[in-house]
Amino acid sequence: TRPGAQATPPADVLPAKGLALTGTAATGLALADASVSVKCASGAGSASTGANGQYVLNLADGAKLPCMVRGTGTAKGSPITLHSLVEAGTVGNGTTNAVANVSPLTELIVAQLFGQRPAAVFDAFGTATVVDADAIRAATGAMQTALKDAGAVDFTSTDPFKAPLVAATPANPGAGNAHDALLDQLAQVFPRGAFAVLTDELARTAAASGASSATVR
Repeated sequence: TRPGAQATPPADVLPAKGLALTGTAATGLALADASVSVKCASGAGSASTGANGQYVLNLADGAKLPCMVRGTGTAKGSPITLHSLVEAGTVGNGTTNAVANVSPLTELIVAQLFGQRPAAVFDAFGTATVVDADAIRAATGAMQTALKDAGAVDFTSTDPFKAPLVAATPANPGAGNAHDALLDQLAQVFPRGAFAVLTDELARTAAASGASSATVR
């Protein structure tokens, strides 16, 4: 650096301006061509998934975490809407990169976290929404224990929000990874109607017991 000049900090310590979200929407099969809507503490956007259920969304400069994600598509011929959440990411080249998969597991954890139906949480999500990593870990742990004890699915070694999710597709039904297989197991125990009842009951129970640990407003 020449005398009087200011050194440029490395890219990974530059203040983040933009926000890039990626993830996979799946139920055991990819949610292909699904619409993805995102609402953040600051900023919003929309995208569509590919045939493999993956989406990429680059939000404008100034967008800030946390963000909530809504994926709306079709699973086995029936419409489905699922939700997810992301509270933190990594910074590189002035952009915060964050991952938010969208699946039945993330739907259940969001219901546990807020003590509300995830759809209502998304509708109200905004700058005053309070959620952090500790709250998400607590809600995830509660769901891991509940589903394992019920003999439904054991995802104690998987982070449904951020762990790599490779979804099977109708064209390649064997493409799914272990994360995707967990979603298949959950669907076998809780078919569509039973899953909706489970989600509503989980939200009511968490709210009544005070187990919900995040605030949306």
